[in-house]
Amino acid sequence: MELFCTYSSLRGGEMKVLVTGGCGFIGCNTALSLNQKGHDVAIMDNLSRAGATRNKEYLQEAGEFEFAEIDVRDAQKVENLIKDNAYDALIHLAAQVAVTTSVHDPRTDFEINAWELSIF
Repeated sequence: MELFCTYSSLRGGEMKVLVTGGCGFIGCNTALSLNQKGHDVAIMDNLSRAGATRNKEYLQEAGEFEFAEIDVRDAQKVENLIKDNAYDALIHLAAQVAVTTSVHDPRTDFEINAWELSIF
């Protein structure tokens, strides 16, 4: 799996790509774009944000996607998903994005947005 890949490397032949946060706004559009370019796209998302389930349904209607409902903080499940699949690239877009949540619960905000990076 490539640790760092450029957009141009994803434009070449078919790749198996994991998009974390793939049911968020940016992740959904990224996954759809990659799928339309002929890539095999897997999505990992915990569906915790409003609209995530709707985005998942949209993607399922728009193309073929593998889906894993996993929270990025669950290191064992993330590790198993990556080990069990031969991904060529990983695009990490999972995040806690609400400012109000970060103010009311900064620890969880840190766990999702900073600590989970150590998993990858």
